[in-house]
Amino acid sequence: MKPIYLVEPDGDTATEEQSLLEEDGFEVRLVSRLDAADGALDSADSAGLVLLTTGPHDGAVATGIIAKATSQGIPVVVLTTDERQRQSLAHVAAVLVKPFDLQEFRWTVLTVYRL
Repeated sequence: MKPIYLVEPDGDTATEEQSLLEEDGFEVRLVSRLDAADGALDSADSAGLVLLTTGPHDGAVATGIIAKATSQGIPVVVLTTDERQRQSLAHVAAVLVKPFDLQEFRWTVLTVYRL
């Protein structure tokens, strides 16, 4: 099973999301935005899914991470606090607007990962 790359700048949120996913049997790697943009997705055992938290000021970096992942066939789920981003992110596998229900988070990850 390929790992899920979790790009989440808030340490507490990252820990909570990682724990939930590991309970479901996933291997989760915490990756900084900089590492994700600079080549973390280039490794031989690339991710099975990228969970990317982004906000209204993360445009260029987020766009680069999404482009790199999708060019490698890695689905991307974007987690955002900005409802307005949903339309500009229509090309990703899913968008969850924070705060979201943890069951919705789990269901979305399970569904997208299996595709």
